[in-house]
Amino acid sequence: MPKNPIYETPVEYKFHPDFNDPKLVEIIMGEMPDKEQFDKDFQRIRALDKRKIKVHVRPTYMAPLLTPEQEIYLFKKYNYLKYQAAELQKELTTSRKPKFRRLLLQAEEIRKLIAACNYRLAPKIAKRCKGYLTMSEALTEAYFKVWYTVPKFDVSTKYKFSTYCVWAIRNHFAQAYNKDHKRVARYKTGGVLNDFHFLDDNFDRYEDFTEEVAEKEEQEKCVVVSKKILKILRDMEKDPVGKRRAYAVRHYYGLLKSMPKTLREIGDDINVTKERVRQLRASGLDYIRHKLEENGVESPYEDIDVPEESYNFYDIVSSMEELVNTS
Repeated sequence: MPKNPIYETPVEYKFHPDFNDPKLVEIIMGEMPDKEQFDKDFQRIRALDKRKIKVHVRPTYMAPLLTPEQEIYLFKKYNYLKYQAAELQKELTTSRKPKFRRLLLQAEEIRKLIAACNYRLAPKIAKRCKGYLTMSEALTEAYFKVWYTVPKFDVSTKYKFSTYCVWAIRNHFAQAYNKDHKRVARYKTGGVLNDFHFLDDNFDRYEDFTEEVAEKEEQEKCVVVSKKILKILRDMEKDPVGKRRAYAVRHYYGLLKSMPKTLREIGDDINVTKERVRQLRASGLDYIRHKLEENGVESPYEDIDVPEESYNFYDIVSSMEELVNTS
């Protein structure tokens, strides 16, 4: 009989120090803060006539917004349930399997609730970042990313989930666009050249709506980090030793108003091999990371889920030119 993947797949969770304190665990497993008002708002939203709401934004009318206290409570409970399941999984006997499944189901219900309370982040971001996608396709991607981001968020950090989620969705669209335009980079027609500036054209209005989904102070932290990265890059360009590294980083990611290029194209520009460009790019990113750490700069993007071959928040900078006003 084939093994059930539910029991074989390791349960992942974000550990919180409160899990070690029995008194705090009682609070975590107790009633949600201001639950009575939340239930009233929940019922009021569910009672709305959905026929009068456009189909593509109906998910935003599934649940009310969470207060900061409710958000912290739900994330702690979600991860504590998964933590308990992970502990059971270490010695999972037949008698423990029903409890194991029950814990995972309870955690999944909380995940759905958190996502439902944050789906309203999706339409505004999708509308501005969709590029060549239809609105329906962009919203599907954005809604899924909200749901997907829930287990990636660590509530012990100082950032709100909305801030983390906004950057995750924008990063997702930026990477999707980068993958597509790299594929057509060699056909440098006027239309393609215009497409290369999609991020600049669509993300320059980001500041107009970001305050609706994230605190201004948290937004400013993101901008400060991005400005520091770009300043380091400019300083590298002035240094004879770091000039080629800076060129590789700048033109690969399309920073400082340059057009993104492939490794081979960059190699042709500076007369080195494709592999050497890859080394220069990696060295340049390591240098930027080192300078940030040297200055005690903490990035809010470190935990955003990106492919292993990416360099965390450095990929995101390519979608932030207008936001940080680097022209």
